[in-house]
Amino acid sequence: MAEIKAKKTLGQNFLKDNQSAQLMVKSLNLNGSDTIIEIGGGTGALTRLIVEKCNDYKHFRVYEIDQDLKPGLEKILKSSQNPNTINELYFENFLDADLGLSVPYKIIGSLPYYITSPIIHKILRHTHRPEIAVFLVQKEVGEKLLSEVPNATYWSHTTLGFKVEKIAIVKAAMFNPVPKVDSMIVKFTRLPKAEEELMKIGFTKWEKFLHHVYKNPRKMINKVFDKEFLAEMNIDSNLRPQNLDIEQLMRIYKARV
Repeated sequence: MAEIKAKKTLGQNFLKDNQSAQLMVKSLNLNGSDTIIEIGGGTGALTRLIVEKCNDYKHFRVYEIDQDLKPGLEKILKSSQNPNTINELYFENFLDADLGLSVPYKIIGSLPYYITSPIIHKILRHTHRPEIAVFLVQKEVGEKLLSEVPNATYWSHTTLGFKVEKIAIVKAAMFNPVPKVDSMIVKFTRLPKAEEELMKIGFTKWEKFLHHVYKNPRKMINKVFDKEFLAEMNIDSNLRPQNLDIEQLMRIYKARV
C-alpha cells in the first residue's frame, strides 16, 4: 500500500509493527465460524493479517471513516482466497454504526486516543456484547482498565461482565506518526455468569451509579453517601472510591434502588 499521510483531525497514528499486529490477531482466538469486526482499518496492518488467516473466520466487517484509505482496504479484502468468507467494508463512523448483530462476534481495533472512551462505552452498552475484544489503547487508559483495589477506577468497574487483561506494551516508536505516549494491547473476554448480574441492573444504570460514586474520586465516600447508610452496609465511611470492590459497590447499589 502506498504511503499515506495520517490526519490529525481523525487522530490517526498507524501501527507499523507487524509483531504487535500479529499478537493482537492471535489474541482473538479465531476459529472457522467467527464473525469479526475491526474498528478503523487504517492502512491495513490488522486487516491484512486477518484476511491471510482465511480459514479462521466466516464473516469480517471493517469500519473506516477515512475515504482516502478505501482503495487499499478494498484491495486487501478482495485478496481473500477463501470463497466461504464474507468480507465487508463500511465507510462510516463506528460510533454512528448500527451493528445489528445477533450472532456471537469478536472485535479488534487500534483505537484513536481521542475517541477511545466513546468506542469502549458503545461496546459495553450494546445489548449483544462481543465474546472477545482486543484493543490497542493509550497506556494510561489500559492501566485504568486493569486497576484493582486499593487503586480501582471508574474504568475498572465499568467493565463488569468482562475479564480484562494486559497483552503487551507497544512503544510509541511503533506508530507513524509517533505519538507522545506508549500504548497497550488489552483483551476483554466476556464472562457470561458475571454478566448476568449486570444485565439484571442494566448497563446504563450501572454506569450512572459509578459516575456518582466517582464524581469526587479523591474524597472519602462519606461525601457521596451518608455515614449512617455506610455503617448499615458495614462499609468504612473513610474509604475512598478506589478502595471499594465490586461486592461492596453492588451492596450499595442494591440498597439505594
